Amino acid sequence: MNNGTANWRETDPDPQLDLDTILRAVNHSYRRHTLMYLNVENEPQPVADVATAVGEELEQHSDSDRQQIALALRHQHLPLLGEAGLVEWTSRDLIESTGITSDAVRLIQNVPKYFE
Repeated sequence: MNNGTANWRETDPDPQLDLDTILRAVNHSYRRHTLMYLNVENEPQPVADVATAVGEELEQHSDSDRQQIALALRHQHLPLLGEAGLVEWTSRDLIESTGITSDAVRLIQNVPKYFE
């Protein structure tokens, strides 16, 4: 329950994300780049590969950078994306996009146009 209203997962088995959920989920560059990377891939990806892709996008190339990104993804960012329904864990170390990931990616790609 949120402010006296039912959580969308309790009422709709195939949810459409509300704006607050999407904005909270894409509010960090790691999560935005994770969603964009997973949206392109057609199969589950190891967290280490996602961390490498995020690091490359953010020009953080060292092994230490990748390890820090992977740690942050595992413990903070991927759980938040999972709660929002934007990623799914297929095993301990594999994640994949969901049917609604592309909706969030379209928002990520289009929002900057309004601020130019």
